[in-house]
Amino acid sequence: MAREKQTGIIKDDKYLNHCVGEDHPECPERLRALYSMLEDPDVAGRFKEVTARSATKMVQLLERAHTG
Repeated sequence: MAREKQTGIIKDDKYLNHCVGEDHPECPERLRALYSMLEDPDVAGRFKEVTARSATKMVQLLERAHTG
């Protein structure tokens, strides 16, 4: 039996605090619209919700390879 592939979505309201400027496409309004679309009955259940976790380990790995 073939394994079903699923796309994971990390959804967390703390991401709504991420704002990089007025004219930038990454903004809380865009994320709210995406979150709303994920709740639409035609879309709900198509994605696997993944729990957000700390990026501490990734930051440590990046700091090993990059300075300043």
